Amino acid sequence: MASVLVLIPLLAAGCLSEQRWDEDVTFKVADVFVAKSGREMALLDVVGQLPGEPLEKFTRQGIYKEEFPSGLSQGDTVTCRILQTADNTLDDSKETEISNCRRS
Repeated sequence: MASVLVLIPLLAAGCLSEQRWDEDVTFKVADVFVAKSGREMALLDVVGQLPGEPLEKFTRQGIYKEEFPSGLSQGDTVTCRILQTADNTLDDSKETEISNCRRS
């Protein structure tokens, strides 16, 4: 009986652990534009294959001007750090953060 009580918290902790995928990804700038919000954005297409096993695959990401190098234009190549997390809650949601974008 005692062994069952010990396993329950361990199983619960395992179910609530966070999954992470943290990699540098290379993109080609597909477009630079002003969004409806009035903020300048860049639309980025993945170059080649995604490294490792992302939690949620993607081929395109958008970033705001504050997150990309100055003078970025269509056709440029950039490398960005991508962090995906999933907290294994019942809603199975995943978050993707883009940071540290720099020219490749």
